[in-house]
Amino acid sequence: MARQPPFPSSHFASAAAFGKFMWGHGADDAAKRLATISLSELESRGVTESIVIGCRDFYVEAIHRGQGGQTAPIRKQLMEKCLALLHAGKGGDR
Repeated sequence: MARQPPFPSSHFASAAAFGKFMWGHGADDAAKRLATISLSELESRGVTESIVIGCRDFYVEAIHRGQGGQTAPIRKQLMEKCLALLHAGKGGDR
């Protein structure tokens, strides 16, 4: 059974996820967010490392199951960038 992301809804494209990452709809919008997301945005939206890890893992599993089309790999990359930004915001020592 696929792990659910750390949001209240079982439907991942919920308002909660959209509100945290503002990733739009589809691969093109996800790619635009990948290019523009910033640490200050993540912090102002209350994005935590645990949320990002949960979302990243969700997309890793979706990719592994052959689901998510072209969007899943880009959103996985977006989550990896978010993790890097959050890590750098903590001084990078972990």
